[in-house]
Amino acid sequence: MTGAAALIAFAAASLGVGQYLLPRLEVLRRAPRLGIALWQTVSAAAIAALLLGMVALTMPGLSAAGAIGEVLRACAIEIQHQYASTTGAILTTASGVLLAAVGGRLAIALWGQRRRDLQTQRAHLASLDLVTERAADGVVVLDQDAAAAYCVQGERRAGTSDTVVITRGAMRALTADQIALVLRHEHAHLSSRHARLVARAHALSRAFPYVGFFRVAHQQIALLAEMHADDAVAVDDRRSLAEALYELALANRLPKASGALAATGADVVQRAQRLVGPHQPLRRTAVAFLASAIVLVASAPATLALVPGGVGDEHSCCLDTTGAKVSASPRWLEHRSHTQNAHTQRALRAISRW
Repeated sequence: MTGAAALIAFAAASLGVGQYLLPRLEVLRRAPRLGIALWQTVSAAAIAALLLGMVALTMPGLSAAGAIGEVLRACAIEIQHQYASTTGAILTTASGVLLAAVGGRLAIALWGQRRRDLQTQRAHLASLDLVTERAADGVVVLDQDAAAAYCVQGERRAGTSDTVVITRGAMRALTADQIALVLRHEHAHLSSRHARLVARAHALSRAFPYVGFFRVAHQQIALLAEMHADDAVAVDDRRSLAEALYELALANRLPKASGALAATGADVVQRAQRLVGPHQPLRRTAVAFLASAIVLVASAPATLALVPGGVGDEHSCCLDTTGAKVSASPRWLEHRSHTQNAHTQRALRAISRW
């Protein structure tokens, strides 16, 4: 049970430390792309470790990787051994139920979020095509007095393309240079597919509403996505983009579609302060450290899955009903050994006759 305990402890530590420590790391705001990757990696690693831990609990005498292998081999003897005692039966049944519940809830949340976003995006883009004309660069000018600018990610299989929407009110509130910067910001969202990243984080927060980490992760990924899009403008234009964000924030805004990212979303004041302040990109050593941390966290569940179930734990997957050892060798190896023994016996008989 050592491996299962290590996996579950890692999942709990990742969720707890990530919720309170990662939002305080200013270094993630200086490199938003790496920050998004780190938040996603911690989320995925925690979920993977939790699922592997519950898999390992179904067969406490094995590691998580070994338990998966035994389940795939349909080892009826081990399952019977687990249910022979009341404690083993309760532990295995509870682990299986929790595994199915968590895995099912995760799959339903991700699929449901994706489906809702696609339906909303298709309906929104269809309504835009009815009232506006799409420019060659995918920019749509909406005849509304409210000042707003946002983008909607297209879907090739649905026959829709990436779209940037800006209203007449926003064009009146901003200068030509500011409009160009805002459009560049929105195109950066589309090229990096930020909407899907934010949607996945939102789906996890909906799947596990009582786990604060996923709620914080959704907020932080949305903020870092906006900061990453802000970094698409040149260094000399950062102050102008901050002024444009401020103007749009003061004006009235249209409610954006689900799955859309607006230029004034996610803590405009914090973003404006970052744009106005000195631009301080991370050094190579800091980037290498963050990248190493991401790789380490990502590989932790797979590494812990190899931890044995425990020194004192045994499993009877290689025992028959009488307790005798059953050979786990492949059939071709057994046949080869049997053939070699037959040849040896014939040679001994020939020598004895001679």
